[in-house]
Amino acid sequence: MVVKYLLNTDILYMEDVNYNNYHPLIKAIYQNQSDRVKALLSSESLNEINKDSTKFVICHFTPLILSYLLNNKEIFEILIKFFDINELDSFGYNLLYYAILKEDIKMINYLINNGIDINFMKSRSKGRYHSALDISILIKNKEIFNILINNEKILLNIPNKLGEIPLITILKYNDCNIIFKKEIIEQLLLKGANINLTFKHKNSPLIYSIQEKSLILTELLIQNGATINFIDDYGDTPLIYAVKENSYPIVKLLIENNANVNYTDEQGYTPLFYAVRSDSISLVKLLIENGADINNRKSIPIIESAFLNNSLSMIQLIMENGFDFTITYKIESILISYFNKVIKMNSDKEKNNMKSIFGFLSKYYLNIFTGKVIKEIIKYNKLIFLKILLDHNLDINIKDENGNTPLANAIKVKKREIVDYLIYKGASIDCINNDGVNIYDICLKYSNDYIGRIIFYKIK
Repeated sequence: MVVKYLLNTDILYMEDVNYNNYHPLIKAIYQNQSDRVKALLSSESLNEINKDSTKFVICHFTPLILSYLLNNKEIFEILIKFFDINELDSFGYNLLYYAILKEDIKMINYLINNGIDINFMKSRSKGRYHSALDISILIKNKEIFNILINNEKILLNIPNKLGEIPLITILKYNDCNIIFKKEIIEQLLLKGANINLTFKHKNSPLIYSIQEKSLILTELLIQNGATINFIDDYGDTPLIYAVKENSYPIVKLLIENNANVNYTDEQGYTPLFYAVRSDSISLVKLLIENGADINNRKSIPIIESAFLNNSLSMIQLIMENGFDFTITYKIESILISYFNKVIKMNSDKEKNNMKSIFGFLSKYYLNIFTGKVIKEIIKYNKLIFLKILLDHNLDINIKDENGNTPLANAIKVKKREIVDYLIYKGASIDCINNDGVNIYDICLKYSNDYIGRIIFYKIK
């Protein structure tokens, strides 16, 4: 923080070009001249001094704050009688802010007893800054925190400059241990912090505890009434956040406390979809065991993520739990997208995964391989996958949306090896497509180069 930096900087250094612009009172404070301070205050009315207060801004601090930071106790005692203890410096802070940073318990108590504002300091131009309570949390001083939170004037549900209340400040603070966090949260809740309070584009305290992957704090918030199925500005629930964080213990805890496992977000995704996309077998099993609808008609088909992850184990898990291909009008395009993606992969592992997936699907779900999908396989010259399908009794004369058979499509893209294999396996050369064009005519049309002519004469 700026103030932390300032407190560790030599602010006594004044030999700069603006020295002459400093107010005489500021100069006297810097030079620890208490008699000069008294003389200035007695020779000028306080109103006159305040009229010229723009010169205080040059050094950033008010006279009272400056004397405190310089530890000029005698001058401070003089100034405290003339200046408002709630006056803000050019950084937007009052005297309490600095007393807390210096962990000056005696001064903190003195200021509170004399009516200082213990809540939010306001900048002259930038709105709210951190509250005194925020600062006590950030410096991890329990004694100061207790002084503030036990004050009847403390406000716990007003946002700071980040739009966060102290409860969220401590949840997001990473430079402290879980014991400290838990103790602070318990006290905040006991004193009336709103456990479900949110502001525009901000998450609930429960979601922040989930993002921190803290089972202990998440459980604490739930026990104290956190809304389990809260929906944030982006349409996400705590369960979706927990799944995205891949936190099995927190997902389990939320489900045990009645989180909606079939909630569909604004993009059409369910918690199960996110679990599949992250390739988390354990989370997918947990969600399905607790009622997640694997065939949710409102959701984007979860099988799509399993394919795009090239994950055989996930595809098998989804199939084994009753995924219904008949409800998935997109299965054809999903398979084509999958094929187009993995076909570009170079690693042997990915290629072997794809081969295993084709073997599994060919054995148990052959009917999802339409003529259009087969056309894509031929287009990329992947005879190995075509062989797998034919070995599992794929109709060798299956037609695509245009009525073309695999042989016709292989001729069109001039895949000689595939043409030879299809003829060897008994592909019909008498098929006619939707336009009334037969195999021979297709061969003739595409016989304008060497490969085309070889195929043409083979068919002829």
